Amino acid sequence: MGCLHGYEINFIFGEPFNKRFNYSTEEQELSSRFMRYWANFARTG
Repeated sequence: MGCLHGYEINFIFGEPFNKRFNYSTEEQELSSRFMRYWANFARTG
């Protein structure tokens, strides 16, 4: 089935850094990248 629509939202809001969930280091790095991209877009347009 692949990646579902909206699946990235958890990564954009940093869910992989919540210790209650068992995300991998790679998923945490991806989340950091997504958050940085969105923050840069919000800052610069």
